Amino acid sequence: LVTRKLITRQTDPTDRRRMTLALTKSGQTALEASRAATRACLAESLAALTDAERATVVKAMEALQPIFSFE
Repeated sequence: LVTRKLITRQTDPTDRRRMTLALTKSGQTALEASRAATRACLAESLAALTDAERATVVKAMEALQPIFSFE
């Protein structure tokens, strides 16, 4: 990612064992494009489902949210 200039990597000035990673503008653009493509793919997949099937997916996602929540 550093080589492709998608992120920068800097050593922490107070602790040389730590590295700080940050998205570059190119990295942010790539991330946004990837997210948009993922949303489009998911929307296409969900469009093929019936209303009942979509409701089941929503219910499952609501049940899984606490597992994947960072709060």
